[in-house]
Amino acid sequence: ISSSDKPKTVTIIIKKTSAVPSISDGNDAYSLAGAVYTGYSDSSCTNATTYSITTDANGDGSVSGLPIGKYWVKETTPPPGFTLDPNTYEADGTRTLEVNISSSDVPKSGKIILKKASALPNITDDNNCYSLEDAEYTVYNAEKVGNKLVKTTKTDYMLITDVNGDASVENIPLGMYIVQERKHQKGTN
Repeated sequence: ISSSDKPKTVTIIIKKTSAVPSISDGNDAYSLAGAVYTGYSDSSCTNATTYSITTDANGDGSVSGLPIGKYWVKETTPPPGFTLDPNTYEADGTRTLEVNISSSDVPKSGKIILKKASALPNITDDNNCYSLEDAEYTVYNAEKVGNKLVKTTKTDYMLITDVNGDASVENIPLGMYIVQERKHQKGTN
C-alpha cells in the first residue's frame, strides 16, 4: 500500500478597497481592477518571488499553491485613479494556509484653475468701473458624447474670482468637468 499525500500549500488573498469610496465609487476615472502586488521572500522587499497578484474589478486577487512559509506582499502598480499603497503586508503561511490581506488605496484628486482676463484690456485696465473680482462659476460634471463634452449634473463646486481674476478648487475627484460663468463681475454683462 502506498500513500501519496499532496503537500500543503498557502493561498494569499488580497481585498483592495478605496480609502474614500464617496470619491471613487460610481466614477469611471477610478477602478479597483489592475492593482499589481508583488510577492517577496524578505520583509525589506528586495527578493521578489516568481508570483504576483492582480486585482479584478471588485478589488479581489489571489495566488495559491505557494510552499508553506512567510511571504511579504507590496503593491507595485496602483489601479487606475489611485495612489500607490505604501504598506508592506506580511503573509505568514506558517500559521495558516489561507492568508487574507486588506489593502486600501487613496483616490487621486485634481484641481481646476481658472484665470479670467479682459477681452478689451485697453478699455478695462486701470478703469474703476471694471473689475475681474467676484465673477462666479458653476462646475458641472461632464461626459463625452461623440466629439462633444456635455454637461450632466451640477457639482457642489463653485469658483469665485479674486481681484486678479484667479479662482481655483482643489481636491476635486478625477473626471471631466465643464465650468460655466453664472454671475458676471463688476462692469460686464
